[in-house]
Amino acid sequence: MDLLNTIEKKIWEKSHFKTWFPCDALLAAVFLEPEIVTKSRTCHASVELHGTHTRGQVVLDHLRIKDPNINLIERVDVSTLKKMLLWAAGHPESGYPDNK
Repeated sequence: MDLLNTIEKKIWEKSHFKTWFPCDALLAAVFLEPEIVTKSRTCHASVELHGTHTRGQVVLDHLRIKDPNINLIERVDVSTLKKMLLWAAGHPESGYPDNK
């Protein structure tokens, strides 16, 4: 199972990060099991399309000027996420949901 697509792989190889965050897989896991979220907060976010501050990036309203419009996931249960990813990859001993 390829965990990185071509674009993610190129970005990862050029980055200084030591931890990979599979955002799409993480969001799918939260959709399937919302209780996996252990810490979140609401805030306002918008996508900058005009290039005033960024180009095509999400801008968070840290000053809380606007009403919240998203739930920002800050932390998830990593143990459950790992089981879900192993299960999705077909690992026989993932322990998720009940294949022990």
